[in-house]
Amino acid sequence: MDPKLISEQKVNVARSIEAYRKATGAQPEDYKFHSNLADKLYATNRFLEAEKHYRRALKIEPTYYPAYRGPGNRWEEAAGRG
Repeated sequence: MDPKLISEQKVNVARSIEAYRKATGAQPEDYKFHSNLADKLYATNRFLEAEKHYRRALKIEPTYYPAYRGPGNRWEEAAGRG
């Protein structure tokens, strides 16, 4: 893969993380912001921080199924099934 493209992707993820951090600060009860931030953190191997935001999203909205996806992936990987 093109190193320039990889670098651009990392910058885009970092910008997304920063934007979602600001969004969760401004609207701390928005479960989608927490879940989306968690997805980006998970993608950058920040699993513990991601888990915190997945849990926050589920505390706000327990029926928001996309937030279950993240912790499930992490636990499956830890068990050697992912």
